[in-house]
Amino acid sequence: GIGINFYNDIAGDGKLGTNQGSLLVSGIVNIAENQTLSAGIEIGAAQQSIKMQNLTWGSQFDGEGFDSDIVPGEGNSAATLIYADMGAGIFYNMQNVTSTMARKEVQRLYAGVSYYHLTTPSRQFYNGSSDKLDAKLVGQIGAELDIPNSKFVFAPSFVYINQGPNNLLLGTLGGKFRIK
Repeated sequence: GIGINFYNDIAGDGKLGTNQGSLLVSGIVNIAENQTLSAGIEIGAAQQSIKMQNLTWGSQFDGEGFDSDIVPGEGNSAATLIYADMGAGIFYNMQNVTSTMARKEVQRLYAGVSYYHLTTPSRQFYNGSSDKLDAKLVGQIGAELDIPNSKFVFAPSFVYINQGPNNLLLGTLGGKFRIK
C-alpha cells in the first residue's frame, strides 16, 4: 500500500502553526496458513511557525496595564522551523475460521508495535534553546473470540503508548453481536 498524509493545525494568539506531510509505504506477507505480517514506514517533514508579534509578554506590563509600545526583549530569530520525521511499524494477524452447519466461528489474535519520530528531531524557536521531539512507542494486542453456540463475540484489546516521560495504557472489553 501507498499513502500520503497531510496535517495542518493553527492554534492560539501566536498562531502556532504546524504543517506536516508524509509518504507511507506498507506491505503484507502471508507467513503461514491464516497468518499475516504487515510492515510499514513513514517518511516526511514538518514545518512549524509562530507569529511572535501577536504575543504579549510580562515585560510589557508597565505597572498599570499592558503597553504594546514596550519592546518585550523576546527574540524571534527562528519563528519558523522545518524538520524531517520518520516512523515504522509491524503488525501480526492470525485468524482461524471454522465452519459448522449452523455458522462460521472466528478466532482472531493480533499484535502490533510502531515507533514514531525515529529521528527525534530538534525543534528550536529561540537561539540557544532546543526542544527534542521525543520518540513515541505504540504497542497493541487484541483478540476476537467467538463464544461457541451463540451470536456473541468477545473482543478484548490493549494499547500502550509511551512518549518521553508520558505513558498511557488503554484496555477495552468489547463485544460484537451477530445479527445473521
